[in-house]
Amino acid sequence: MSASMVYFCYLLAVILYFLNHVDANEGVNCFPSEWLESLSMSVTVTKAGFHRDLDYSVHLTPVDHAVQLLIIQKLPSGVYMDHYQLESLRQDLDLEVLLDSEVDVEAPEFLSSEFAALIFLPSSSLSVSIPIHTRIRDQSLCSWLEVQQLQVSGAVGLQVPLGDASMFTCVCVVTLLTTALSCCYLLKLIWRHGTY
Repeated sequence: MSASMVYFCYLLAVILYFLNHVDANEGVNCFPSEWLESLSMSVTVTKAGFHRDLDYSVHLTPVDHAVQLLIIQKLPSGVYMDHYQLESLRQDLDLEVLLDSEVDVEAPEFLSSEFAALIFLPSSSLSVSIPIHTRIRDQSLCSWLEVQQLQVSGAVGLQVPLGDASMFTCVCVVTLLTTALSCCYLLKLIWRHGTY
């Protein structure tokens, strides 16, 4: 999966709302523009393979009232978030992550659709790690070129290996042969020892 194909940097918005800062006479007080300009966030993908983490780190100037952050993350059809892991994050870390649609964790990439995750950062932490998983992709022929020490700045992306369609026949033959030999061996043992 190329960096241009990954839509992690579709980070639509970091929406701020605050608690206990509403004055009945004045209404809602806004944040100063200097404070909003000092707000920054970084997103990195950690780990390798099909099971990775999205690490978010928010940097902001302290304010005199409680602030809660909401990150809206658009995700492509090639990845998913496991709702069981999200529930575990909620129970263990008080980290609430909601998905805007039902996610089928078994579906391949070409049968899935993109979705958005709403990540409510707990007030105690401005750095969180959310597990993501890449989906099985449709096979295709491709050639590989390894480039050493390439410095890339910009969009966050990850590479996911694809199945090699030219190996389809070989994999099927070896799998069927292994299965048949294993069955014959088990039948021989059962027949020899007479236990069913």
